Amino acid sequence: MDWNAITWNIRGLGRPEKASAVRRLFLQKKSKLLFLQETKLQAISISLYRRLGVKHDFDKIFSPSEGSAGGLLCVWDKNFLNIANSFVDRRFIALFGQIKGSLEQYGFINVYAPYVESEKVSFFNDLNSFMANYRVNWIIGGDFNAYLSAEEKLGVTVNRSSIEVFRKFIQESQLVDLPMSGGSFTWSNNREPPTFIRLDRFLVGAKV
Repeated sequence: MDWNAITWNIRGLGRPEKASAVRRLFLQKKSKLLFLQETKLQAISISLYRRLGVKHDFDKIFSPSEGSAGGLLCVWDKNFLNIANSFVDRRFIALFGQIKGSLEQYGFINVYAPYVESEKVSFFNDLNSFMANYRVNWIIGGDFNAYLSAEEKLGVTVNRSSIEVFRKFIQESQLVDLPMSGGSFTWSNNREPPTFIRLDRFLVGAKV
């Protein structure tokens, strides 16, 4: 089955140029599923949805920011994904349903993990516990604010503790990290000297 999904930490969706960039990518890729993190919005207007390219044959669900921090948005093609129910949290949105033409049950999760190191253990433990309640095939994308190896960070000191926390979550959840093509990193601090890290990814797993 040939289809694609997009995950993007947009770092603020309020400016017109950000909405235009999302629309261009969304329409260019003809994506069936769009995950946005860090919208920094407490509400999304109908006009903004239109500027994003969200038409009548798409559905959406939104988790508002807390002040100017966070904010999640999921958009999906209703002709491709039959979403039966959902769960909305400050840190993630979970969608449950079927891909049209398939009898398999799927769980789609849009993640924006905490960047504060002291909050990561509890977040990944809570997410793992949440997932354990469902026997579905998982497709999880987003900004995990964590990396899996020293090779995924170029610049300042590597945090071995953070690596182990993230690895443990993936192993216990029986997920597979999808390889990235076209580059090695997804975030830069845009300073001199620069730091580059891979924070964004998709993880998948079959029901057991």
